[in-house]
Amino acid sequence: MPTRQPNILLVMDDRLTAFALPCYGHPVVKAPHIARLAADGVLFENTYCNSPLCAPSRYSMLARQLPSRIGTYDNSSELPASALTIAHGLRAQGYRTCLCGKMHFVDPARHAPPRHRRLTRALPRPAHRRVPG
Repeated sequence: MPTRQPNILLVMDDRLTAFALPCYGHPVVKAPHIARLAADGVLFENTYCNSPLCAPSRYSMLARQLPSRIGTYDNSSELPASALTIAHGLRAQGYRTCLCGKMHFVDPARHAPPRHRRLTRALPRPAHRRVPG
C-alpha cells in the first residue's frame, strides 16, 4: 500500500504575533483551531521574517530567497513570474496547490483567470465543489 503524502497548510499572517496565541504560551487567548493545528502538525518556534514589509516577506518565504535576490523591496514590488516558489516544488511532488488570501501579486501573469493559472487560485473553491486532480 503506497504511503500518503502529508497534507500541508502553511499559514502566514502579517498582523498577528505568535505571542498572542495559546500554542506559544498566551494564558488568556482562546484559539482552538489554531491550537489543534499546532498540536497535530509542525509548530515553528525559531523563525524570522526577511523583511518588515508584508509583500517582500511573503515573496521571500514563497520563493525561498532573500528579497534582495528577487528584487522585492516594498509592497508595490512584483514577485517575478520566473521565481520558482514552494508551490512549484510541491506541485512537482504531486500536490494540488492553492494560494489564497492577500498575496500582493501584481505581476499580470499571476492574475490570470483560474482556468489559465497552473499553480494558484486567487480564492479557494467553495467546499461543496470537488476540485479536479
